[in-house]
Amino acid sequence: MRKKCAYGFIFIIYFICKINSQPDSLVRVINSANTPDTVKMKALYELASALLYNKPDTVLVLSQTILEKAINSKSLFWQSNAHNLSGAYYFITSRFNEAITSHEKALAIRKGLGNKKLIAMSLNNLGIAYQQMNMYSRSAEYFFESLKIYEELKNRSGLAMAYGNLGVVYSTLGQYEKALQYQFSSLKIEKENGNRQGEAQCYTSISSCYGKIGKKDSCLKYENLSLEISKQINDKNGMAISYKNLANSFAEIGQFEKAMALFEQCLTIEKELSDRDGEALSLIGIGDILLRNKKYNEAIAYGQNALTLAKEYELKRAEKESLKLISDCYKAKGNLAKAMPYFEKYVELNDSLNNVEINKSAYKLELKYEFDKKENTAKAEQLRKDTFQNKAWPLQDCPWPYNNLK
Repeated sequence: MRKKCAYGFIFIIYFICKINSQPDSLVRVINSANTPDTVKMKALYELASALLYNKPDTVLVLSQTILEKAINSKSLFWQSNAHNLSGAYYFITSRFNEAITSHEKALAIRKGLGNKKLIAMSLNNLGIAYQQMNMYSRSAEYFFESLKIYEELKNRSGLAMAYGNLGVVYSTLGQYEKALQYQFSSLKIEKENGNRQGEAQCYTSISSCYGKIGKKDSCLKYENLSLEISKQINDKNGMAISYKNLANSFAEIGQFEKAMALFEQCLTIEKELSDRDGEALSLIGIGDILLRNKKYNEAIAYGQNALTLAKEYELKRAEKESLKLISDCYKAKGNLAKAMPYFEKYVELNDSLNNVEINKSAYKLELKYEFDKKENTAKAEQLRKDTFQNKAWPLQDCPWPYNNLK
């Protein structure tokens, strides 16, 4: 019986590699009885990483296989990598609580191993997951922790990633000047390192900031730069995000036909990638265009589909926007009795996502980070005073539709 299972696994791996144009050498390494477990786990990890945005369900199977082999060989290093891979799968399928659980397991193991680079990576992954759950203070805390480690290690790739993610946090909180400073710092490093995907991510985040402050030409310029690179490197996730941002931009200036076509392209990719968060936001984008064109019943249907997804996967931003869309549709139809319950739920959720205390905490985290770096300087003393004065963070709601990269 065990032999049959082994042959079945070999066939599955062979089939996966073939349909995704993976080299035969990778198949031989994974399936050879003479391959050491460490080499086999590395090959499985490389395969899973290559499939992450194309065949996400396969990635979960591969991560579980790596974990089983890592436990059998008592390799803590590969156990942490398996949990990290599972976390990535749960993240891109919008199961953020499960992603956090997996990345916390990876972090605990990596702290035990004392591997600072891997610790910083896990901190960064946790920051991204909390960011998607609108827990910005917690998110910023993890990003600043990872930034400290990357600075200590002089790891430029890590610094670029930390700068970029902090830029997204500040953009979400309405601090666009600060966000752009971080994003351009990240972009400089990514270009120097030749990291095309990282460069594209920076362009998208920069575009998002410019869109939020009304600089439409700059917004379109940087988003098109991002899309061009994503197409060149076949980054489907990056392509989907650029399509969505461009769709929103065209919708804002009334070019609804262009916007609808881009949303449809985006939605096709997001369904393929099982990106539930992206899918829900695209449904809302299409619904908004239908609302503007007075196709209220169709718009409500899209809003309800988005709301169902948002509730199932605990996607608070999508839930908020779908409630607003449905309320606006019923209001436009003159049915205030139906509009009001959705609007009340929208207001309640909107208030919970814009908690002032969360934003104050994020501000204090930055002050503490700067203070730790400049402890013996006059600037640090001033920062200390500012912290004790409990300086408030200016609260600005993040205006959807622009979407930063995860």
